[in-house]
Amino acid sequence: MGMDESLDRWVCEEFDSLDLGHGARNKRARLMLDRMVRHPAGTLAQTFAHPAEREGAYRFVESKSFSWTLLAEASHQACARRCALLDEVLVVLDGSSYRHSDSAHDDGGGPIGSHRNGARGLKIMAAIAMTMAGVPLGVAAHHLWARAEQPVGDHVRRALADKESRHWVELQRRFEQGLTDIEARCRVSYVMDAEADALHKEDLIHEHDQRHGGIEGFAEGA
Repeated sequence: MGMDESLDRWVCEEFDSLDLGHGARNKRARLMLDRMVRHPAGTLAQTFAHPAEREGAYRFVESKSFSWTLLAEASHQACARRCALLDEVLVVLDGSSYRHSDSAHDDGGGPIGSHRNGARGLKIMAAIAMTMAGVPLGVAAHHLWARAEQPVGDHVRRALADKESRHWVELQRRFEQGLTDIEARCRVSYVMDAEADALHKEDLIHEHDQRHGGIEGFAEGA
């Protein structure tokens, strides 16, 4: 599709398939990403210095007209396209959290860290694709969620669907499906830490063997 030639080339690739349901929203998203690429900073106020530009950015992120998942899906698709150009890629998975002040408990966040420390925010699981030499290719898949307000019971006794560890598997399957959708044949090696359940990784290897004819393997960090 045609793109504004003034935009950074990476921005055009990253949001090439973006569809927020309205051309103006698509344009705003690309302009905002372009600004963040050219002027990276920690907050919207720092990135968008001009008042009118900053107001537009706040309206965009507060909009109820679309979900953040549409932005994420466009990035995931762009990453899959880059991976499809290579014979082999490396995907590193790990979890983290965003801390957010939510004293009224009305911003959609949840506990992070231990329930005792009182910190609140969102949990994130991300899969980052890169070349075998370590050059980043993009976000292969990622997911954000809020933890339940109360602990949900014994980890060992719960089914995978009731554990946060399900996100390790879900992100891998989502990435694999994205490759399948564009008929990519690249081999994939995964790296994850000991938090990932070994049994679930073995199930995914078997599933990948059936769909793609083999996988390079899984490496586990300390």
